[in-house]
Amino acid sequence: MAAPKGFICYARKNMKAVKSFHDEHLRTIERQYGVDFWWDTHIEGGEAWQREVAAAIAAADIFLLMVSPQWLASDYIQTVEMAMIGPRVGSGSAIVVPILISKC
Repeated sequence: MAAPKGFICYARKNMKAVKSFHDEHLRTIERQYGVDFWWDTHIEGGEAWQREVAAAIAAADIFLLMVSPQWLASDYIQTVEMAMIGPRVGSGSAIVVPILISKC
């Protein structure tokens, strides 16, 4: 069985908080359980950004939604990423884990 894949959905303005959460909490899960969490810091220069995001969403088993006022206000997250994530969760092929990173 392949290692589970995760997708971290966050607002760019929250990158510092998300990096801290990843380093302090998710690295342990990655090491102990083999989960590979993807976020857009994995995109190399020159790669097609939207295609890489769509591929990562399609491959994910777990979606971490890093919820903040900026996340809620992001048109891209709400209309593009969540439009791809919603059907995956609705079909039962993936799960969502909302994480509140600031009051909202």
